[in-house]
Amino acid sequence: LAYTSNLQQTNTAGEKQKYALEIANRIFLQRQFPVKRTFVRLIQSNHRGQLQGIDFRQKAAAIRTVNGWVSNQTHGKIKDLISASNINSNTVLMLLNAIYFKGTWKKQFNSSDTKEKPFYVTANQSIQVKMMSTKNSVLSYSDDKLRMVGLPYEGGNVHMFLVLPRKRFSLAAVEKSLTGKKLLENFAHSKELELRVFAKQSFS
Repeated sequence: LAYTSNLQQTNTAGEKQKYALEIANRIFLQRQFPVKRTFVRLIQSNHRGQLQGIDFRQKAAAIRTVNGWVSNQTHGKIKDLISASNINSNTVLMLLNAIYFKGTWKKQFNSSDTKEKPFYVTANQSIQVKMMSTKNSVLSYSDDKLRMVGLPYEGGNVHMFLVLPRKRFSLAAVEKSLTGKKLLENFAHSKELELRVFAKQSFS
């Protein structure tokens, strides 16, 4: 519950800062499906979530309802989260969590620093892609498996962390080892350093 409380505080703190952070939770439940009132109260009080009745048997209408909610909560960034393949005759509940973030880098990437750099698509093959770069004061952590850097946003207490495996194409193994507890430990042991950071211009 402490973690949930922190998220709720962060959800409102952004209003006073130079960034927007919005978190929303919703449960779409098959109409007339029995659910305990204590469960509903728990969702509403501890997670700021809402429960909404829906008829999953009316597949097209259900998809429009769910996708409409997601699109609204993400300011149109995610429009088609689910499709017909996500609903079947056994579907009675969908639990959704939406997070929307918009911020400005504390130190902007300069377009004149964007250069062509090799980007490896296989272990031995690379292609030239545009890489943004910036020399910045960042939070940095490293161990024998990975390196992490946290790029600061305006507002002072929000960073975007980039994770780079030490061994090329070992991302799946790194992801498997990164539990929530481990990530928090890595964040806590991060040190502020002046580094030059490269980032692919487009992540699509």
